[in-house]
Amino acid sequence: MNEDMARIVAERVVERGDLPLLGQDPKRTYRMGIMGGTFDPIHNGHLVAAEQAFDDLGLDVVVFMPAGRPAFKQNKRVTAGEDRYAMTLLATSDNPHFLASRFEVDREGVTYTAETLELLASAYPPNVELYFITGADAIAEVVH
Repeated sequence: MNEDMARIVAERVVERGDLPLLGQDPKRTYRMGIMGGTFDPIHNGHLVAAEQAFDDLGLDVVVFMPAGRPAFKQNKRVTAGEDRYAMTLLATSDNPHFLASRFEVDREGVTYTAETLELLASAYPPNVELYFITGADAIAEVVH
């Protein structure tokens, strides 16, 4: 993806407001966890892993990001993104460290984690560090 396209996507993300505003103090380093997954459905294992990462890595926030059209599940039945986002929003709403984002659900086409992380990095200043968090089930799928 070229720089102009990345800038446009980053601006849309900021306008939509479903990602945290981080990076305002240039003297401080901010740490944002990105909990990626299909979340079909989201379950306690996802929430526990995210909370553990929040604590162990000293994160400022964990953003749950349901996959839009997951690249590795094109030949499988996946619940509609809107429904998976709604489940994620409900599951995370009582934890002040967690946010749910529509970032991938609203993107067109097949979504790839590496591209999503690139786009997110372009939306934030250099003093915001991104930490990708995912479940063991997702890692096992990629490896096989």
